[in-house]
Amino acid sequence: MIEVIRVPVPDAGRPRARPDRVLAGRAYICRADRASRRQWKIKASIDHPA
Repeated sequence: MIEVIRVPVPDAGRPRARPDRVLAGRAYICRADRASRRQWKIKASIDHPA
């Protein structure tokens, strides 16, 4: 009897919490921040003043 009952699932799971790319300022240039972004495969767009 349980095999016959189907419960509809509204979504495929939790929404993504980790971005593919971040916009960062000069404060995010340090090695620790770059290493943590590399670990999670997050690309950064860091603005360098001209």
